[in-house]
Amino acid sequence: MLDKSTFQAFKSQPGNGFNIVAEFEVVGSDIAATKSDAFIVYNENNGKLFYNPNGSNNGFGSGGVFASLNNTPELENSDFIIRA
Repeated sequence: MLDKSTFQAFKSQPGNGFNIVAEFEVVGSDIAATKSDAFIVYNENNGKLFYNPNGSNNGFGSGGVFASLNNTPELENSDFIIRA
């Protein structure tokens, strides 16, 4: 569950998954995560979830790693719930 009061860059509406698909991306490295345009970026090779509030600007701005998932599960857009 991702709360819009914490993840303020989201434009997706509350509900299951990101209704703006470009707000979530799966990448293969931390370097690729820093270059992503998505607000939530998942590195499928090490399980790190990043918050990227500055979107298309290089780096994470005031964001960064906010969770590390064990066993690097496969994640997709529909695995998240957006809460107002």
